[in-house]
Amino acid sequence: MGKTRELGSSGRTILVIGRFQPFHRGHEFLLKGLSEGGRNFLKVAIGSSNRAGTADNPYTYSRRTEMIRSLGSSGLCNFSIFPVPDVKDDRKWLVLLLEKSGNFDFAVSGNLLVRRLFRGAGLLALRNKFFKRRIYSGTRIRKRMKKGLAWKGLVPKGVGRIIG
Repeated sequence: MGKTRELGSSGRTILVIGRFQPFHRGHEFLLKGLSEGGRNFLKVAIGSSNRAGTADNPYTYSRRTEMIRSLGSSGLCNFSIFPVPDVKDDRKWLVLLLEKSGNFDFAVSGNLLVRRLFRGAGLLALRNKFFKRRIYSGTRIRKRMKKGLAWKGLVPKGVGRIIG
């Protein structure tokens, strides 16, 4: 399972794992920070890609991909996106993720279980830096949408137009 590669002058390849339900300004802050102005290449794994139409996972994989791609107009350009469906067995999920991701230098996830799975496999997984977590949270945004409260200021403009 050797999934690391040699670091070079071109930067790092970073695997970013999230559900992005919806993609919000906290996610935007994370991806832009990790990209270091395009120096690093981001492999964005959209988790629960086989889930949609529920309270916790309202958006399809393709809609979430569209949300992330809308950032291209705001400077995020050096990345790829791929789906990772939920699998009931954590070990099988990790194997699937690693097969789909290819080589990377390290992973970033806000999910403690994901980080533990990586560490158990001898891989480096860092906790992402949350940007104003109390404000920019997918759960909070979904609740605001359900209640008819303002939410568009919590997502990038392109995302607001997509799901608006």
